[in-house]
Amino acid sequence: MLKKDIYILAMLLFLITGCTKENMDDCFTNLQLKFTFMLHTNDGNRFGPDINLVRVYFFDENGVLSHIQQESGSVLTNAYAMNVQIAPGKYTIIVWGGSSEDFETSFHEGHTNDPEMCDYENGLSIGQSTLTDFLILLNYGIADNFLEDIMPAGDAFDDLYYGAAGTRQKNTSKYLFEEVEVRSGVTNEKLIELIRNTNILKVTITGLQYLQHDRFPEFSPSGDGNILSVWASARNERYKYDNSIGEYARVMRYHPTYCNLDENIMVASIKTMRLDMVRHTTEPMYLTIQDPVTGITYPRHPINVVNTLLQAKNPVTGEYIYQSQEDFDKIYEHPIDIEIAADLSIRIFINGWEIIPVRPEI
Repeated sequence: MLKKDIYILAMLLFLITGCTKENMDDCFTNLQLKFTFMLHTNDGNRFGPDINLVRVYFFDENGVLSHIQQESGSVLTNAYAMNVQIAPGKYTIIVWGGSSEDFETSFHEGHTNDPEMCDYENGLSIGQSTLTDFLILLNYGIADNFLEDIMPAGDAFDDLYYGAAGTRQKNTSKYLFEEVEVRSGVTNEKLIELIRNTNILKVTITGLQYLQHDRFPEFSPSGDGNILSVWASARNERYKYDNSIGEYARVMRYHPTYCNLDENIMVASIKTMRLDMVRHTTEPMYLTIQDPVTGITYPRHPINVVNTLLQAKNPVTGEYIYQSQEDFDKIYEHPIDIEIAADLSIRIFINGWEIIPVRPEI
């Protein structure tokens, strides 16, 4: 008999022997969870409009997975409440959500953070998986011509949302976890705040007319191919129960989900996993813009995304746009404008604020 089956059988026997008319302390009881998504640049709670799937994980006082429950589809309105029947006890509650009902095409569950031991195929096991082992991973394949890197299984992967029972700390967006006590005969209600774990880098490149491709017409702005290759890369393909990046995260290479070439302007939208202000300062997320013909990059060194965004100010007020992790989580689309001049010098702008002019060596 499998460990999971033994655990479930033990729980059933416990309920049969412990739940009587005279003693209701050991009976199943009701827990009601409500959800909110407020950390964005629009107004109000966008849980209903933006999130199509929520999956809730319950870990007991020993940190062992006891229950998983999910809901999806049109029932997920701002007024939605998840009714959970679970044995009395204290639980740590973790939530992952998606903007699509087809969550598994973008993400999968796993446990243990050691890459040599990680159980990807079987995912999580009730009665066996633990809180500290718990992982959510972006589905991936090997990046073509870059065998040391991986890339999303689909460029247009689902938006990912994270939440936990407790309180999200302002500025850091870290959660102060609460052990939720469930008692029989009492309806317990908890409100769980979700934050978004995905971002869009909107990269606009001007001055393509100054790139010399006379010998390679297929790469010219008027040709069928893209004159430049654009991608982002970072070690952030896996997340732990506290929404921190797993220690053994591999380099994920993100290619544009949308790319448009119009005359001498190229616009590319690159979807990435969460921009982590602390982790991506020590282990940067890089934006690379490369000429596929010559191999030259513009600027010469890839752009450190987080450090570049941290330098951006509001052109009107002069205040920094990104002052905390909360600002990175609130803003979904991050515009990065690259201007290539006639002498091939580079200027970088964030929301109209110039960052660092760079002259590449070619």
